Amino acid sequence: MSENIKKTFLSGAFWTLSENIIFAIIGIFQLAITSRVLSPLDFGIYAIALFFSGLGRIAFSMGLGPALIQKKGDINNYLDTAWSANLLVSFVATIVLWTITAPICIYYYHSTEAIWPSMVIMLSVILSAAINPAVIVLQKEIKLKKYFLLNAVPKLISFILVLVGVLLLRSFWALIIALLSEYFIRTIYSFLLLPCKFHFRINKTQFKELYSFGGWLQLKNITSWLAGNIDVAIVGNILGTEQLGFYNRAQQLSQYPRTFVDGVVNNVAFPLYAKINDNVERLNATVFRIVDIILLILTLLSIIILLYAKPIVTIILGESWLSMVIPFKVIFIAYLMQTLLFSFNPLIRSYGYTKSEFKFYLIKIGVMSILLYPFTVMWGLIGAGFAILLAVILVFPYLIYILHLKTDLKLPYIYKSFCVCLLNALITFGVGLYLPFNNGWLFLVGTLICFSFSLLLFVFITLILNIGPGTLIINTIRSFFKIKKNVV
Repeated sequence: MSENIKKTFLSGAFWTLSENIIFAIIGIFQLAITSRVLSPLDFGIYAIALFFSGLGRIAFSMGLGPALIQKKGDINNYLDTAWSANLLVSFVATIVLWTITAPICIYYYHSTEAIWPSMVIMLSVILSAAINPAVIVLQKEIKLKKYFLLNAVPKLISFILVLVGVLLLRSFWALIIALLSEYFIRTIYSFLLLPCKFHFRINKTQFKELYSFGGWLQLKNITSWLAGNIDVAIVGNILGTEQLGFYNRAQQLSQYPRTFVDGVVNNVAFPLYAKINDNVERLNATVFRIVDIILLILTLLSIIILLYAKPIVTIILGESWLSMVIPFKVIFIAYLMQTLLFSFNPLIRSYGYTKSEFKFYLIKIGVMSILLYPFTVMWGLIGAGFAILLAVILVFPYLIYILHLKTDLKLPYIYKSFCVCLLNALITFGVGLYLPFNNGWLFLVGTLICFSFSLLLFVFITLILNIGPGTLIINTIRSFFKIKKNVV
């Protein structure tokens, strides 16, 4: 990477990672506390409510934000159109969803208790769309310090409300009230943080220009939502609301690595790719470094979860949730593979090929539709996890085809780096099986040993083959000693 690009990436990555670290810490504490107060049935009802609100917020998003980020030049004149269109669609989506909520809850989920929570939580759809559109400018220019504040402050307040609400109400309503409060505070704070006036008006020419890019992203959002929630729908229908609660907790624990990586890739890498995709050499160097970082993180996480899922679940959720340990392992690995798969979407999007993103999710939905029902019927939550994992794996050939056909990315390096990570994970996992640290907080000792062994193994492989994430470790060490030498 050039120095300017490196500084831009590191600055954006710092604030995005800071946000994700704070969110992860808050989320883990929230999981630990709420899982000891609320029942699996409460979380099952909450999962159904999230099913509807997610459909409204994500599937009906028209992709106008990414269209503005991808667009060259000044975008300020387009903000009124983007904001107004999103707000209008959010109102329509909320009304449509309200009309179908009760029938789905009664006849599909067989849960009348979920009707009102689902209808109330859908107010988040409108609150999400009403946020200050100037936020898009921050993302486009990778000025993420204010973006960090915009997300972190409402999340902290929401966390406090969850704790108070759960202790007072001892009901899923505490989770719903806190979530709505987070969206409301974020919307208000966005206008305080970035003072500016916007008008409700839609310029047809501007909308058509943006939607020609964002339209495929909207279809992608719909298929993305289906791909991410079809398992919730099928598990809830076949196994019932209580088992859906167990599944929801496994998902929540599994989503953190995906959140970490997706945050950096979407908030930092996408606008960066959009700026440099006309320079093949610079693009490849940037993508290789980002992919190596992602592979390094995913390798370390996969090793730890496969070895120490039981003590992690026991410490965070409590012993009453131990029945979800194996499903958690399978779902976690599936989410890691999905994180790697979709980390390439921003690169494809930067070339303007949003249709390909839509096809990724369409293929995944097709495979999951075939596998989920029989797998869940035969093997319960574990079967649902394996269905997700297989669906993700089967999408990879199409990804490789698209990257080869439509981008300037040199794929052999990525193939080799992936093989290095797979070899590292297998060897480190084999070593970790013989470590006596499977109970309680002792897993932290095992984690430290496995991390150290894996990092040294990465360096060893890189010194021999000159490829893989070990390059990052070696360069970091060299930079450290160079700085130390200059200081001295």
